[in-house]
Amino acid sequence: IRLLRLFHGKFDDDIRVELEEAWLDEIEAQGADGTSFKALSYVWGSRDNPATIWIGEETISVTQNLAAALRHLRDEHDDGVYWIDAICIDQSSPSERSKQVALMRDVFRVAGEVIFWLGPEENDSDHAMDLIHSFGEKVRYDIRSDALIPIDKPGDEAKWLSPLEPVRYGDREADALADLLMRPWFERLWVRQEAFHGRKSGVVMCGTRRMS
Repeated sequence: IRLLRLFHGKFDDDIRVELEEAWLDEIEAQGADGTSFKALSYVWGSRDNPATIWIGEETISVTQNLAAALRHLRDEHDDGVYWIDAICIDQSSPSERSKQVALMRDVFRVAGEVIFWLGPEENDSDHAMDLIHSFGEKVRYDIRSDALIPIDKPGDEAKWLSPLEPVRYGDREADALADLLMRPWFERLWVRQEAFHGRKSGVVMCGTRRMS
């Protein structure tokens, strides 16, 4: 496979990357310590008004949603290594696309971390993410069983096993949550595969907000 090295920089700097060859079996043999690479789960978004990124001395066009993801992923001081389908797969080669799609299960399984990019901040999404984070301190969603599971609270079992406090929200909270959950990412057919095969907890990102 190819991996993408995202060079460090400030938020508004040009996006610069390079591609590196890697072998999944070698990465897996070294163990998943989270330092190998991170896999990005996202939607391409509209192809209108594409953004430009640099690969070495050449440029390629990517969707605005992917460019936004790269800017939010980029660190000011350290480079990062990622697998991102739109860049790591030669989209002009049908045969390569076919082969790489067959490897996606293994890519997400071997990745040290899976990042779920919901998109930039808009429509009060920061507030929605904060609400979900607060709720997530009490329970977690298990995508394999499609169930909410209480988070263990050692030493406070009796209190924790009592009914959960009701979540209080008004129109603002309801609208923010509805807008977030109607984003295109939740409609993707690949979402469950990417979430299911990631062997470590993923990180959900929306704008500058992130949560595990």
